[in-house]
Amino acid sequence: MFHTVRAALPSVIENNGYVLVVSSMAAFGAMAGLASYNASKAGVEHFANALRLEVKHLGVDVGVAHMSWIDTPLVRDARDDLTAFGRMIAALPYPMNKTTSVEACGKAFVAGIEARKRRVFVPGWVALAAAARTLLNSRVAELGALRHIPALLPLMDEEVRRLGRSTSLRNVELSDEIADR
Repeated sequence: MFHTVRAALPSVIENNGYVLVVSSMAAFGAMAGLASYNASKAGVEHFANALRLEVKHLGVDVGVAHMSWIDTPLVRDARDDLTAFGRMIAALPYPMNKTTSVEACGKAFVAGIEARKRRVFVPGWVALAAAARTLLNSRVAELGALRHIPALLPLMDEEVRRLGRSTSLRNVELSDEIADR
């Protein structure tokens, strides 16, 4: 993401353009078993915030997109491969346990880009999670999560170990296909 923005930035500046950086709702609150994902998405959000400050005076706008679960092959594969992952998502409160279609996400991104929005939330209720990030990281929220984690996290670790890989089978197959080219 950093290298892509850096490579495109001269053209974006020349055209008083706009950059939409894709983060996630995971930037707002941690979820057990997804520590590296949570950290990377929080880093992406802060990258976008810093970039916005750095290029605004050059006529460039920067937005950041935050999504909940999008019905992608990655999410479907994780649910198929890791029953604990599916159970963790199911244990989240409504609507945080629901997925959004790729098409709806794409439409929200296009609308955000066209309006040069500072924030794009998919679905719209994710804006409430952004506003409640302090609560999401509070002891109260931890108590709710801790009801499920002692049983589900060891199960997820064991399922990942049994698979012998740290990513979905689809990603492994795509990597093999690319390597064969």
